Amino acid sequence: MKFKFLLALVAVVCFSCTKESAPLVPVEITIVSKSGILEIHYTPDRIDTLTKKQGSMTLQMLDGDLITIKRICPEAGALEYNIKTPTSSYLSILMKNGDENRHLIPKY
Repeated sequence: MKFKFLLALVAVVCFSCTKESAPLVPVEITIVSKSGILEIHYTPDRIDTLTKKQGSMTLQMLDGDLITIKRICPEAGALEYNIKTPTSSYLSILMKNGDENRHLIPKY
C-alpha cells in the first residue's frame, strides 16, 4: 500500500513540474484623444490608471484574459484609445464619464 501511495505521489510531482505555463501576451493601451483618463481593470484584482500625459502602458496578460477599461474623466467629447496585441490592433471610443468597454485578449 505504501509503495502505491509513493508511486502516485511521484507521478503527481512529476506531472506538476513538467506542466507548461501559458505564455504572457503584451497588451499596449494608448490614449489617442487630446486628453483623458482611463481606469484599467485586469487580472483578478489589478487596477491601473492611464492618463494622456503618460501616453501609453503595456500590460502582460494571459491569452483569453478580460480587460475592462472605464472612462473616469468628466471632460466633454469622446475619449478614443487604441488597444494593441501581437495579433490585433483596434480603436475604441468611450463617449461619457463612467462608460466602460471590455476586451477579450485573443489567443495566439
